[in-house]
Order: sequence, then C-alpha cells, then structure tokens
Amino acid sequence: MHHTRWPKSDAPNTASSLREILPLSDFTISLTDNLLYKMLKGTTRRERPHHWATGVTAAVAPLDRYSFPSGHTLHAVSFTVVALHYYPRLAWILVPFTLLVASSRVILSLHYPSDVLVALGIGFALGYAGILLLP
Repeated sequence: MHHTRWPKSDAPNTASSLREILPLSDFTISLTDNLLYKMLKGTTRRERPHHWATGVTAAVAPLDRYSFPSGHTLHAVSFTVVALHYYPRLAWILVPFTLLVASSRVILSLHYPSDVLVALGIGFALGYAGILLLP
C-alpha cells in the first residue's frame, strides 16, 4: 500500500494548500503594509526621538528619518496574525518574537511608544483583513 506524504492539494485546509496560501497572504499583506507605512511616514513626518530630544541617542542607525508608525512592528504583527491563523501552534515563538520587535523599537530610541502602539493596531487590522479577504 502506497501512502502519500501530503493530503491532496485540493482538500481544504491541508498542509499543501496552506503552503500555497500563506505566502500569497503574507505577500499581499506585506505590500499593503508597505504602501500604508510609507504613506503615513511621508504624511506625518514625525521626527524620531533622538533627532530632537537632548540626551537621547539611537542605539542603531535608523532606516529613515521619520518614526510614525513603526514599520518593523507593523510588519511583525501582520505576519504573526496571518501565520497564527494557519499555524496556531507557532504562537509560543511568534508572539514573544513580535513583542520583542515592538519593545526593541522604543528601547533602541528609534520610536515613541505611540508609534509602536499604533503600528500594533494597524498590523493587527491588516493581518485580520487579509485573513478575511484572501482564501
């Protein structure tokens, strides 16, 4: 008797169909994340904490001049929301990783807490919307 390693790809919620859906969902959501992120940064033009606060030094070089919203946080949250929808057993690693990314942005003096909190909300909303809108 021959056993196939994966169930048929046309079966709903199988491992093989998930391998096809997750990259598509993540790509689409990442594209949306980037467009919204760049639009908000260009519109708000909020200077990073180390640009104007005396005694505050960025621990690493920023990728750009403006801080609102935190792109790293936004992307980490939206990816985590989508990934956990398909692979909930990864929560033990993805949730702490996402929280570390979010907190690191403030700790490194690259973002204000509000930059990170808003990015958490946007990332969650985009991730959830992606789950609802994509197969």
